[in-house]
Amino acid sequence: MKKFFSAVAVLILLCVPRVGDTYEPNITKRVLKSNGLTVVIQEMPNNPMVSVYMLVKAGSATEDKFLGTGLSHFLEHMLFKGTEKRGVGQIPAEIQAVGGSLNASTSMDFTIYTINVPYTEFETGLDVVTDMVLNSVLDPEEVAKERDVVFNEMRLVNDRPQRRLTRMIYETMFTVHPYYHPIIGYKDLLAQISRDEMWEYYKSRYFINNMVLAIAGNVKAEEIMPMIEEKLKDYPRKPYLVRNLPQEPDQVSPRRVEEYFETDVTRLTVAYPSVRMLNHDVYALDVLAQVLGEGESSRLYKDLFKDRTLVSWISAGNYTPVDKGVFDITATLENEDNVEVVIAGIRDHIARIKAKGITAEELAKAQTQVLSDFIFGNQTTQRVAWFMAYDEAFTGDPAFTANYVKGIEEVSAADIKRVAIEYLKPQTETICILRPNSSRPEKSAAQSDAVLQQIHREVLPNGLTLLTLENPQFEVVTVRMNIRGGVNEEPEELSGLSNIMATAWAKETKSRSAQALAELKDSRGISLTGSSGRTSNGVYVDCLSRDWELCLDLLRDVTFNPTFPQKEIDLQRQNLLVHLKQRDKEIFRLSNFHLKQNLFSRNPIRLDGAGTPESLPRITRDDVTAFYRKILTPRDMVISVFGDIDAGAVTEKIRKDFGKMEGAEFTPAVTELAPPDGEKRINLTLEKEQAVVQFGFRAVGFMHPDYYKIDVMTSILGSSFSGRLFTKVRDVYGKAYTLGGSVSATMDAGYIYFYVITDAESLEDVEKLVREELQRMKDEVVPERELEDIKRYLKGDNASSLQTVSQQNSRSNLNELYGLGYDYHNRYDEFVDAVTQEDVQAMARQYLDFDNMVSVFVRPAKDKE
Repeated sequence: MKKFFSAVAVLILLCVPRVGDTYEPNITKRVLKSNGLTVVIQEMPNNPMVSVYMLVKAGSATEDKFLGTGLSHFLEHMLFKGTEKRGVGQIPAEIQAVGGSLNASTSMDFTIYTINVPYTEFETGLDVVTDMVLNSVLDPEEVAKERDVVFNEMRLVNDRPQRRLTRMIYETMFTVHPYYHPIIGYKDLLAQISRDEMWEYYKSRYFINNMVLAIAGNVKAEEIMPMIEEKLKDYPRKPYLVRNLPQEPDQVSPRRVEEYFETDVTRLTVAYPSVRMLNHDVYALDVLAQVLGEGESSRLYKDLFKDRTLVSWISAGNYTPVDKGVFDITATLENEDNVEVVIAGIRDHIARIKAKGITAEELAKAQTQVLSDFIFGNQTTQRVAWFMAYDEAFTGDPAFTANYVKGIEEVSAADIKRVAIEYLKPQTETICILRPNSSRPEKSAAQSDAVLQQIHREVLPNGLTLLTLENPQFEVVTVRMNIRGGVNEEPEELSGLSNIMATAWAKETKSRSAQALAELKDSRGISLTGSSGRTSNGVYVDCLSRDWELCLDLLRDVTFNPTFPQKEIDLQRQNLLVHLKQRDKEIFRLSNFHLKQNLFSRNPIRLDGAGTPESLPRITRDDVTAFYRKILTPRDMVISVFGDIDAGAVTEKIRKDFGKMEGAEFTPAVTELAPPDGEKRINLTLEKEQAVVQFGFRAVGFMHPDYYKIDVMTSILGSSFSGRLFTKVRDVYGKAYTLGGSVSATMDAGYIYFYVITDAESLEDVEKLVREELQRMKDEVVPERELEDIKRYLKGDNASSLQTVSQQNSRSNLNELYGLGYDYHNRYDEFVDAVTQEDVQAMARQYLDFDNMVSVFVRPAKDKE
């Protein structure tokens, strides 16, 4: 049940179901008598955050006489631009100042405004979201500026092949329904929209009884409802809108469309008309999609990817928005000659299910996967608030998604066979193929303190460190095993070795074949993956708490008994080669790669963890096994087990399974850092509509005393919505849609980068504006209010990143591995609060060194004649 389509991306969001007695949603629903506003609240008492979301029933499909203009999305942008009491830039600044974040997204059926703040700042979140949604002024000058921003966003969307493939599907399958039109609109129609027309649309859609206010987090409904009623009671009710969209007629013949695009892989989708969200067959169709293309033991993944290696990626989904949706199977192929074979393979598996149905094992796996997805997903306030808002708006039941698993559990194998026959018909098939330009026939290739304090640390006699944390709030267990290794330890001529080793590591053992392991994982809803980082490798296992012993058995088996099958090595090698080709076709990734290459001449931070086209073919199975044996030692190993566990029982098992482990002494590599060698300007071209410029400076590793000072400094400049660059380049001049900046670091090296994605004609202006802002940071002491605001933002962002058990586990494990201590990140607020105004200016003067700055410009290539 994947049901939300953003203007920036098609967001495929997993359902949040209720599983028997495992989870009972405790949702308070109230409709204000004064004006009809619906309020839904989920109390999450142990969470440090609260999410305050406002959903408006206005999307691209409901624009009536403005259909195709993208006015819903344009208006979404404008609501950040000021109200009667908050000027331009004040809305994001106010939320950031209390340690929160805000965003918005537009879909075909609705627009949603999202604010996430520490729970102590609930009143601020409520005041801001209601003010921005209900009291916008739509300043004419800001409308003009933001229109250019949306035009730049259009270019960004047009440059992405997967976005184009999605549009091809909707343009082909929908001929009458407004889902045909892009959420962002058509440029020529958007250009014609006046401020008065936007105001007309705003007043016709943005009224109180056309909205749902959803709140999830550490609040009490009985305490906040009076506050909500008092704040919103005076907004008047308006006549109710009736959704009356033209429905798509039945498709009676197959359709096929092919296009060419600037990409190195072929993408294809085989799709069929599906059902609307409020159709009982949604459950069976969702299970069918799971069986066909979700998980490593799914039919299409096993056959077309694992066994026949015809595709580099394949997945199936059942997208069910408010009206009838799409059942699709999407794949990427490195060899476009395999297109017809892949299509035939997809049709063959569908035919087999129509003829013979699915096995009881496949059905049980799909149901378990939904259970696992739900429990792991239902930890963040953001996810809970989003689904409550959507479910209430379009089903009238805020717990609709939370009860979704019950419907999945009632699905039978006979239901799967029936819906396959009923919906996946040859005459309703739509195929869309996006081929590389080079294949044109006429052309050649050119995350809280209380929790962390409960962590128990034990060092085994062999040097292995074990961390355990009992957290029974959710019935999940997460296991992390990390050792020193990663990109820093691989020979440069074998770049990509760590990545290949990590991927193959968790695929097969001496006692479990790849297929048996995949079947076991999928049947129990277990996630088992290898990890490769800059300075570490690891094995990560997530499972439901009932399977904790099996989870640890798998960790032991994978750690000590991997077979590193040649087939998995070859598959990952091929995937990495595809990754590299795709990197070189995406303007941000390409420019950032060249930025690192020119900032560093020796340090491994400059390397792409995926390797190089030259190094990957050299990597043999012997290289993989040798690298594994080299880094596998208990003295550099940290195992952490967090979640719904008995720490004593877990500790006893780890002692038994790992206590006798031996390993050679391993000394991590000492990396070199040559001095910078002057300013550099790198000019590149790419066949895209947009352009990008990135500015880079040498910085320090995350263990250096200056790291957090630099983090604060770069955030003042480059944070989203209220950073100085955002304010100057986008809000003042309207020169870009996407921009930002940050500091990226490993243990011993780091760099500062700022980027702006814009149009080619604005590059020089953007460069001048960015240089001016960087120089101002050097020349002027940052105002105390601005510094305190960014500190609250960074601390709120850090708290938000530690909400889930998995997030807490991963951070604690790696901090322990690096020698910082498992609770190091719990001191983040302390480090940030210690940064002074003088520190910020000193960091700018020391590290924003124009004499050694690297600038990378990527411009659109000239049209071929």
